[in-house]
Amino acid sequence: MTNEGMGEEKIKKIKRAMAMIYLNAFNLTQRKIDLFVNREDHPAYYPISLRVLKANSSILGYLENWEIDAHKYCEGAVADTVNFKNLVRNHPDLNEVWVINILDYKEIKPPKNQLEADLLAVELPFTTIAHDDIKLFAFHLKEAGLDKKIKLVKINLCYKNLDFFWKQSTLKKGIQVGYDGALAAIQDYLHASETPARLRPVRLAG
Repeated sequence: MTNEGMGEEKIKKIKRAMAMIYLNAFNLTQRKIDLFVNREDHPAYYPISLRVLKANSSILGYLENWEIDAHKYCEGAVADTVNFKNLVRNHPDLNEVWVINILDYKEIKPPKNQLEADLLAVELPFTTIAHDDIKLFAFHLKEAGLDKKIKLVKINLCYKNLDFFWKQSTLKKGIQVGYDGALAAIQDYLHASETPARLRPVRLAG
């Protein structure tokens, strides 16, 4: 199967998921963030597609800026990394928000060459912006009187040696680190809430 075919299969799985999955991308044509969701008939947002997934990841100057309905897009993180406002507005029944920091500026090593420096210059601001957005979200929850209703649970990841190269080994490492971090966060959560630590068997899906 081609990479395109594999990508389409992934999108089909995303659309079949029971959970609501959001992607964002920055609309360069209209200068605004657009949200996409894994539903075909959502009244407010566009459906997720392979083209949307590519637009969501299209870093300015490095990857093609994809076109959707005659609008040019780039990575949404340049304008809004996490879309917390939309999350709370669209799901007023939320009682928990789990946040994964997929990058940590404290684990970044000095670049060895120009390519590493260029990648660092692109990705490093996103790591610090994401950290700040999480702090702002906690502040806004408190200001709105929602901090007692909505619990903010953070999943900390440990890469040890972090690089920004877009390659298969980096993806696999990120998946494993995310899996390990999520399990650790669940155990900490159960311990803090004094809930009996009986978890269903969890496996890492490829």
